[in-house]
Amino acid sequence: MMLLEHDAKELLAGRGIAVPSGFLVTAEAIAETSLPLSFPLIVKAQIATGGRGKAGGIRRVESRDTLQRVLIDLQGFVIKGHTVRACRVEEPIAGAESYLSFSLDASRGRLNCLMSADGGVDVETHADDGALLAADCAFTPEGALATTLDLARGLPEPVRDAIRSAAPALIFAFFDLEATLLEINPLFVRPDGSWVAGDVKLIIDVELIQHMMEFLRP
Repeated sequence: MMLLEHDAKELLAGRGIAVPSGFLVTAEAIAETSLPLSFPLIVKAQIATGGRGKAGGIRRVESRDTLQRVLIDLQGFVIKGHTVRACRVEEPIAGAESYLSFSLDASRGRLNCLMSADGGVDVETHADDGALLAADCAFTPEGALATTLDLARGLPEPVRDAIRSAAPALIFAFFDLEATLLEINPLFVRPDGSWVAGDVKLIIDVELIQHMMEFLRP
């Protein structure tokens, strides 16, 4: 099951992972409340699929009137066959956009780790030019952490230190939530090396993970 970004971020935040401050809302709710809002804000359509940015499902707004218009526009908007019912409204984050993901290779019982100093909507192009670093390891937290820390050696500063800092909490969340995919794109990296999970893709499959752990048990 692929979670909505809002739900995924709430789960990660509860595990101490930095995410942008935000809330789930509809156009009607904004019209009926007097929430104190500080602009600019980012409005993100909540659907269980990727590609929202290129499809117009992520927008920046500078005022309350614009926010309500964008929410009205996005409500009912269809992206890749998914209808938008609500949006996450959150603070914008400044920083370099990097990429980090962990995914289960169920056919081999291995964990795939991917990372790049360049993230964002065009991250696929980084695989073509060799900028996407990849490695696989045993499907264990210890294996994931060791592989991630080693793979990060190939990244420039301050992305290297940011990913090495983020890795323990993200790997803990991946295994604790019994996920098959945890993708952070972008992982915002500030000049001081601090980081924020700007966008989150989280797929949870408890039954598959339990089966995998039984298979891998000595």
